[in-house]
Amino acid sequence: MDVNKKIQSFWFLVLFLILIIGGILRYCIFKRPYKELYSVKEYCLKEKDTSFSGRIINTYFDKTNKGAFVFSFKEKEDTLKHSIYLIVLHPESYIQEGDSIVKIKGESKYNIYKDSNPDSLVILDFDCSFWDKK
Repeated sequence: MDVNKKIQSFWFLVLFLILIIGGILRYCIFKRPYKELYSVKEYCLKEKDTSFSGRIINTYFDKTNKGAFVFSFKEKEDTLKHSIYLIVLHPESYIQEGDSIVKIKGESKYNIYKDSNPDSLVILDFDCSFWDKK
């Protein structure tokens, strides 16, 4: 009888420790997405306060950066890379190699002048309030 109680106590202790560790992991895992959303909102607000313009020379999806859409563009003599987090299906159909892009400081939009039709203008708006926690 005494041996059975020791075995039962051991398994109770193991189960108790698993529940405690599981609770801690659950807290860490569910707390983390809010921090990621907050950092994306911070990025969005910084993006609103930047300005740049140039001709796009390359576009791709960066799989190491959560699939962010990245484009390289030439601004004067410099080649710069820029990633955007737009809630848009297929951003590669809006921003293509050869297009010109203009981002004005304080505005929440990208103005894209298409290389295939210089008179056309594509405006991609973004809204930082999308990332507010509700």
